[in-house]
Amino acid sequence: MTNRRRANRGRYLVPVVAVFLASTAPAAVAAAAARPPVPVAAPAPSPSSPSGQSPQSTPPSGEGATRWSVAPANAKGPDGRTRFSYEGLRPGAVVSDFVSITNLSTVPVTFRVYAADGITTPEGSIGVATADVKPTDVGAWTRLGHGSLRVPPRTRVVEPFTITVPTNATPGDHVGGVIASITQAVAGTQVGRESRIAVAAYLRVAGPLTAALGVEAVSTSYHGTANPFGGGSATIAYTVRNTGNVRLSGTQAVSVTSPLGTEAVTTPATLEQLLPGDSVRVTARLAGVLPAGPLKAHVTVTPVQVPTAPAVPEPLQPSAQTVGLWATPWPQLVLLLVLAAFSAGLWQWMSWSRRRFDTRIAEAEARGIARPWAASR
Repeated sequence: MTNRRRANRGRYLVPVVAVFLASTAPAAVAAAAARPPVPVAAPAPSPSSPSGQSPQSTPPSGEGATRWSVAPANAKGPDGRTRFSYEGLRPGAVVSDFVSITNLSTVPVTFRVYAADGITTPEGSIGVATADVKPTDVGAWTRLGHGSLRVPPRTRVVEPFTITVPTNATPGDHVGGVIASITQAVAGTQVGRESRIAVAAYLRVAGPLTAALGVEAVSTSYHGTANPFGGGSATIAYTVRNTGNVRLSGTQAVSVTSPLGTEAVTTPATLEQLLPGDSVRVTARLAGVLPAGPLKAHVTVTPVQVPTAPAVPEPLQPSAQTVGLWATPWPQLVLLLVLAAFSAGLWQWMSWSRRRFDTRIAEAEARGIARPWAASR
């Protein structure tokens, strides 16, 4: 079976100036030889985009900075898509398509053009692996016409590519990206810095689909407060794993309950997207948690269909975990000890005062000078 990606394997993404979202629109056009360069006009700034660039263009970083854009295309040029998306692919299928690379600079630029696997970032969104990570999924299935392209200034090149789905590909979603990058020297060093733009490629291989998220490895800790009349806080950390074979979003809810019936609740941010087999570590902090001894932490994650992705099997069932934690009420215990000590001291003082009073009365009576009010006692 084809290996899937794991969020914590290898390196994560480097900065990618692109909108990396899902799409349900299929695209497959006939492959052809790379088209000759086409001159393009420099883009004019617009009110909504001060740089005059699309989301898949690099922002200028100074006078004479290298600027370029990458977009899905047909044989003639960009065709309006913002990502590559292919559905219902059978194992062994071959998809042909085009990518447009536009040099918006005033000097020639040599681009490295390659494909990489998609990954889930630690923040719970989708990116692409770095160039030094060997692809095993969509990045390995993709073949481009050229690995390097020198593009004249203010010129566009259309590059053909093919994606061949392996005969042993697992059903479900597979994600990668087509990337155009440049490497620039860092001033004063011998280190090169890669700047790149990726266009997402979303594939769905036909077969049985499973949509599910799981909650794993829940850990808890309690942080007390010196205020005996206030609550402390609890930190709940857990792993959310996509146990199905389609990409999913997810909502989260975390709460802590006590035997006294009190409850503290928080709602961590919605997981943007989680690829099949990948996981993210989430940490939630809850305030106002009373230290009532044995507490319970509840974590619930509910899968959500990615709005721009193909439909997934329903109904989507939530996944929940409950674990215990202990919150010793130290401030309250100290307060009780202080009150107990004060009460004991007050009682002893009152007892001592009473005994002293009684002793003086007895001495007065012995001398025959007891007062009427004392005799009436």
